[in-house]
Amino acid sequence: MRALVDPLLGIPSWQVTNFHGSMLLIEFGAVTVEFGATAERPTRLTGGPPVALHRPVQVRGEWTLSVEMCDWSIRLGDRTVATCETVDPTMARVLKLIKGQALADVVAAPVDGATEFRFDLGAVLHLAPGSWPDDEPHELWTLRTPEDRYVAVRDDGTYSVRAGDDDGDAVVWHDLTR
Repeated sequence: MRALVDPLLGIPSWQVTNFHGSMLLIEFGAVTVEFGATAERPTRLTGGPPVALHRPVQVRGEWTLSVEMCDWSIRLGDRTVATCETVDPTMARVLKLIKGQALADVVAAPVDGATEFRFDLGAVLHLAPGSWPDDEPHELWTLRTPEDRYVAVRDDGTYSVRAGDDDGDAVVWHDLTR
């Protein structure tokens, strides 16, 4: 896993987004803009036309870190300044402080996958397993690499590496101790 994560070290983040509840998305590296196929889409606008032409646009970095299905917190120095429960405007202010910081280290605990993402200007993003009603393992984070490979770490102390077009059912999970 380190061999895939280490090339990200030293690369600044440029977009840090909180969406869909407590999920985080952090983009690193060169910007890529992808345009999708133009198609008619429902507008769902009261008094507007039922459909309109739409061309989807996706802006992403060489690297994308997705954080989900975990409890997370952000520390600056010895103070926790945000958690997965923090709301705006505090959340927006804290995430703005992460933008531009380069990843300095990634440390994952082999027992439960708890992970610290340490940044060069002092911020630390700490991920811990959440408490869920089921006993199934959950992915704490996923990192998409420039080669379109995905590194994922789960709350049972395992990780996987797969290609972007692999079938999710064929994923092999390895102990983080490897």
